[in-house]
Parts: sequence; C-alpha cells; structure tokens
Amino acid sequence: MTTCQKRARKPTYPFENAAAYVGPRIAEKLLMDMSSRFRRLLCLGTLFVGAAAGAQTLTLSFPSGEEMEVVGRSACTTQFSIGWTLGAGVQPCKELQIWASTKACSKEGPTGDDVLLGQGDVSLSSRSGTFSNTPQLGSWPRFKGAEADCGTEGEEGVILSHNVCGLVFIRNTTDNKCDSDVLSKTLVVVYKTKPPPAPTVEGEREKDILQVKGYDGRATIRFSASGDYLKEVLLSGKRKEAPEDEEGKEKARAAASAGALSVSGLEDNTPYTFTLKSIDKAGNESPDSEAFEVTTTPTQGFWDIYKQAGGTGGGCHAAGRGGWAALVLGLLSFYWVRRPC
Repeated sequence: MTTCQKRARKPTYPFENAAAYVGPRIAEKLLMDMSSRFRRLLCLGTLFVGAAAGAQTLTLSFPSGEEMEVVGRSACTTQFSIGWTLGAGVQPCKELQIWASTKACSKEGPTGDDVLLGQGDVSLSSRSGTFSNTPQLGSWPRFKGAEADCGTEGEEGVILSHNVCGLVFIRNTTDNKCDSDVLSKTLVVVYKTKPPPAPTVEGEREKDILQVKGYDGRATIRFSASGDYLKEVLLSGKRKEAPEDEEGKEKARAAASAGALSVSGLEDNTPYTFTLKSIDKAGNESPDSEAFEVTTTPTQGFWDIYKQAGGTGGGCHAAGRGGWAALVLGLLSFYWVRRPC
C-alpha cells in the first residue's frame, strides 16, 4: 500500500452518510451549513469575476452626460466633443478609434461610409481624454450618402440618426498578442427637423367651442402630446375680448409627459382664449392646437356663506336661536358651491 493510499482514509462521519451516524437533525444542520458556505463562495467568485470584467471597459460620453443628443438644422456645422475613459484593467496596445456610423457598432472598426471622428495613441498613464475637433455633422454618413442635405430639408423635415462607436485593442493574456478588443457602449446623435404634431386638449364643447373651467383665477388644462423626442408643451393666449392683432403671451410650460399644466393669475368671470404647442428636444415646434376658452369663477369661503345664512358670533360660537341652523346651512351651502360640477 502506497503512502497516498494510506492517507486516503475514510472519514469517521462521511458527509453522504451523515444521517446513519448522527441524528437526522444534526445531519440536516450539516447540510444547511455546507449549503450556506457554498453560496457565499459562489457569490464571492461572481463578484471577483464581475469586477475583473467590468474593468475591461471603454466609455464614451457627450458633455451633457446623456447617451443621446437630439439636434436640429442649426447643428449642421457642429463639431461634437466626445469624451472617452478607459477602465482600470484596459492596457491598450493600438490606437483608440472613435467613429460615426449608420450601422451597429462593430469590433471591425470603421468601414465603408463610416466617418472617423477621432484617433490617437493612448498611453498607460492617460486614462481619459476628449476629441473636440471632430468632423462637422454635415459630413457624417447620412448626409454623405445624399440621404438629405443637412439644413436644407423641406417643411416636412426628417429624422436621421447616427451611432457613435469607440474601439481599443488590448493584449491577450494568453499569448500577449495585441488582438483582444474592447468596444464601447454606443452613443447616438439624432438629427431632427420634422416638427411634432399639435397636442390635443381635454374639455367640454359648448356651442362648438372647447371649454375648460377653473376656480379662483386658476385652471388646470389636461392634454395629450405625441411625437418623437418631445420635451415640453407651451401654453399661450390672451383675453377673449382683446384685439385680434394682439399676440398671445406665454402663460405656462410643462413636460410633454406630464399630461397637464396649470395656469394662474387669471381674472375671474373673464374668458381667455388659449392654444397649446409641443416642442421637441431639437427645438422644433408643432402647429398650434385647437383654440379653447378658459373661464374661472370665484368660490366663496365658509365664513361668507355662514354670514349670508344668518350666522353670528366669532370663531366656533353662534348666538341666537338660528345659530346652529345657520351653521348647518352654511356647511351645506359651502359643500354645494365647492363640489365639482
């Protein structure tokens, strides 16, 4: 018998037969303890692997910090600034490349009509930087292919998008060859000159005029806005009796996704004419919505109703035989006036 065979003794309490040597409860405790330790080791291993993988990153960024930039006609001559950052585990062995493409970002790098936006050597001491003098947007692939001339589209407008990609090579840990690649997460530049559709307003029609009611100089306008890359909805208008040539003034703004906006400072019992329009992230404005009227009515406070109903005294005191009756009547009147129609 060899030394190895001598050492390979059978344990006194084999794990698989624990129940035969000890009570069932002790065996169950052993199983739970082993399972708990295994789960902890598995979690630690996953964290170490995830940290190592996460370090192999190339991150691109716009100055705004957003992953998408939506621009309009005025951006045709824009040179985008694109920042880059290397993860701690990235040791580049070839030039860093950043390019614009109409295709999905690929580890093949820029091909065909792709436009190179930046390229340069990256040293181990330089973990981040910015490419500022990039080619103007008007020379990017969508415009090079005569899909549209930047800034000269018709009134209908267009929506064109480009992917911004980044790629750097690192050495293979197996044979030290410079053939492993790190591809960045894609950034997107959207060129949009197509205006959004006009929003619609919720209200009631009276004599074929859309009406919105309010109280005490304030009203809430509910709306529905649709379209790509919307930013906000703008409310503007004027008093109904104002001269026709008087331009309506901006009264309120709200996020396009809000679904409602409030306007205040209106004069009660005075009709106002308003319109809404949608504005997208590129600054394109929709046509005006259907015009609608807003009229606010004053509501009386509890004390006014109470006094009109014959209540006397101050605070919670009511004198006279009709005091309690007046109080009840006042409460009922207050409820009736304030309740929604």
